[in-house]
Amino acid sequence: MAEITENTKKILEVILNLKEGEVMSYRDVAHLAGLSNGARQVSRVLHSMSKKYGLPW
Repeated sequence: MAEITENTKKILEVILNLKEGEVMSYRDVAHLAGLSNGARQVSRVLHSMSKKYGLPW
């Protein structure tokens, strides 16, 4: 199994720290993770890791 990248870890950290009912765009998640153009990467993380990490999706 491949290890996750640093960018993916940053995205997961932002998403997992959202409070219940809080809404954030992919762009905003990417920005908080330090990725200036990472909205598509946020989408891929949510698509591929939601079940594994119990992401609020």
